[in-house]
Amino acid sequence: MPIAPMPPRLCPICKERLWEEDRISRNLALRYYLTHVHNTHLEFQRWNNRLVWKFRFAVIVIILAQFLQVVIDVGLRLEIIWLGLVVTAVATMAFQKRRGTGRFRRSWMEEHGMPSKQ
Repeated sequence: MPIAPMPPRLCPICKERLWEEDRISRNLALRYYLTHVHNTHLEFQRWNNRLVWKFRFAVIVIILAQFLQVVIDVGLRLEIIWLGLVVTAVATMAFQKRRGTGRFRRSWMEEHGMPSKQ
């Protein structure tokens, strides 16, 4: 089982098919995806990278806060709060990713028209 999911076969912005092969390794699919996004949708790639770093920072802060709670030994059982913070961070990132991708897709369609059927 792969550590991360396969990248999308169709570009999330322009809906271009990124590879034709039926069976392809995750690494090669990721290379096709990243090359296409870098060459065609550089602004989207920059936005997506910033979003990923913000998410990583939030998760690190939550983990450090959890660690400090253990070190300080507050005596309160805050695991449910920490779990809620992690779930909130993941849900917020997913919402922002979906909303931002839709914004970039609409912008691309305004400039280039509807994607062609491939």
